[in-house]
Amino acid sequence: METVLPKLVADACRTFQSLVAQQTAFERIAVAAIRALKSGGKILTCGNGGSAADALHLAEELVGRYNRHRRSLPAICLNADPTLLTCIGNDFGFDEVFARQIEGLGGKNDLLVCFTTSGNSANVLRALAAAKTKGIMAAVLLGKDGGKAKGKADMELIVDNTDTARVQEAHTLILHALLETIEQELVAVGENPPAASRAPAPIKSRPPSQVMHRVLIVEDDYELADLLVEVLTLENCAPDRAANGVEALDRLRTSPYDAIICDLMMPLMDGETLYREVAKQFPHLADHFLFVTSQAAQRGGFTDFIVRTGNTLLGKPFEVDQLRAALKEVFRR
Repeated sequence: METVLPKLVADACRTFQSLVAQQTAFERIAVAAIRALKSGGKILTCGNGGSAADALHLAEELVGRYNRHRRSLPAICLNADPTLLTCIGNDFGFDEVFARQIEGLGGKNDLLVCFTTSGNSANVLRALAAAKTKGIMAAVLLGKDGGKAKGKADMELIVDNTDTARVQEAHTLILHALLETIEQELVAVGENPPAASRAPAPIKSRPPSQVMHRVLIVEDDYELADLLVEVLTLENCAPDRAANGVEALDRLRTSPYDAIICDLMMPLMDGETLYREVAKQFPHLADHFLFVTSQAAQRGGFTDFIVRTGNTLLGKPFEVDQLRAALKEVFRR
């Protein structure tokens, strides 16, 4: 059997490294996406085949979330609805499946992001033309020589590789970098409130001199995180949020904290794994954890290590007074 994997990895690494030279093109697309979202617009995405998967991925991460705790962002993938695709394809032809949707769904503050490795997909070319007609900004991620789409969008990024698979892999990396940039910018300017229906009651801020402890909340449940923020603020603490363990470690590397409140059952990195990483990298915090967990996790035996480490465990659901008592226990250590 031919050894395939090392060659593909080496080629992919070369392709990824070549993207560094595309920083200016990438930044133009990122700035346009952020401007669209800040101005009340949305992101429209489209592609065919593997590029359709990239278009879906970008849109779902914007509406859901990529890595940070922030508001949902408006995005529509134009290749997501099979009823629209078959209706338009049947009545107008496959070349019109994206353009027709742009006519109906596109707005002046929107940004269209197209994915095409060849640059020659007729329906993507028609989408770019429809966006131009409606005055919608468009960006296109390309590969090879750019194909017919080169020069047809307001912004473009061409991956320097003739292999379709390597181009698609690079497009995925680019869309992840785009999501990271968008989330960093929106979180940095404070555009990460929870949904209005889940917003906590206003809390009076306290003078910095009265703040006793800085606490990092690692929790992906919006309602629980809101409750924790409210109680911590009332207890003269300065709360901060991380949506998962990976983000929490990033925060800990750049800011000092006195305690960590962590959901035991977290995505990407569970509470036990996060604890072990914190104990190794930030040993002064090893006994300043408050773990929040469900009854199911307790029954499943996931909590034995908490007892061994001497940290505090708070089962869900809990009362506010129980949370206050648990916090005092953590701060006494």
